[in-house]
Amino acid sequence: MCENTVNKALRVMGYDTKKDICGHGFRAMACSALMESGLWAKDAVERQMSHQERNTVRMAYIHKAEHLEARKAMMPWWSDYLEACRESYAPPYTIGKNKFIP
Repeated sequence: MCENTVNKALRVMGYDTKKDICGHGFRAMACSALMESGLWAKDAVERQMSHQERNTVRMAYIHKAEHLEARKAMMPWWSDYLEACRESYAPPYTIGKNKFIP
């Protein structure tokens, strides 16, 4: 989804996408929480976020790695994490250490 679409929706809801929150802010929050949970390898999180490898030598070796099982497991974890934060903020690493993810 285009970041402008997300930002437009946020503005319609009354948020100032320059001061409050923007689409990229949600991506950054997700990436940070997934990394801090300690449940997944950095490469799996980077693939989930669709980040491109900048090191061309490394890219030659890892470009086929999709990490699909880990990425599928991230989605319900992220949903559960957001639900938990609705009640009160919980650092991702405290939730991560209490769950086993294959």
